[in-house]
Amino acid sequence: METFKIGKTEVPVSIELNKRLKSRRLSVSPSGVLVEAPENQLGGIDTFLEAKSSWIFGEWQKLRNTIKQTPWPEEFTTGAKVLFLGRYTPINVSPSERELEVLKHTERFDVKYPTSLNSDQKKAAIKGEFVELFSEVLSEMATTYGKVHGFNGLKIQINQRQDRWAACKQDNTIVLGWDLIFLPKPVIEYVIVHELVHIQERNHSQDFWSALSACLPDYREREATLSEYEMKISFREVK
Repeated sequence: METFKIGKTEVPVSIELNKRLKSRRLSVSPSGVLVEAPENQLGGIDTFLEAKSSWIFGEWQKLRNTIKQTPWPEEFTTGAKVLFLGRYTPINVSPSERELEVLKHTERFDVKYPTSLNSDQKKAAIKGEFVELFSEVLSEMATTYGKVHGFNGLKIQINQRQDRWAACKQDNTIVLGWDLIFLPKPVIEYVIVHELVHIQERNHSQDFWSALSACLPDYREREATLSEYEMKISFREVK
């Protein structure tokens, strides 16, 4: 994915070949700009975007200013909720003389924190522990989905997301943003499988979309749900 700069604002841009189109098609979503073009119009995209920059910026700002939801509670106290796999999951919080730990149960999280921590330290430490737990869960999910779809021996790397949910590196390492854990399972599977298919098809060619469809016939619905969550979740909060 590339970026298109409008003033000081950088907007992610994806370019896709669409042989069925007779002219370029432009759309804006919370995840960025999508340019679909027939084969004979893949050149000159930068000039095309420049001509549409005012409209793109306006649409982008409207989407980004949509009311956001935060995945984290204001305070980590019993009864507060954390967004996990698309659902707000309650937490039980209690002081302890032992080290900080976050335990995942079917319908809740149990959080135990050292009494030596002040309020700010407690909040930062608990959030950090959740991130570690989320990273472990995501890594396990990626390995499982890889096996289900015929990708074994994967190299998985969990990072703090910068401008995208996931990526496939040149050495075929799958890089996932830990904040993927806020999304529903089917959407997480879509993001992971999307990157897995890039191991075989580097570009968003027709072969890529055919391979993705073979793995996930309903990928368009999952992609649409991803866009909905991108509109709901505050990007500043999840980084």
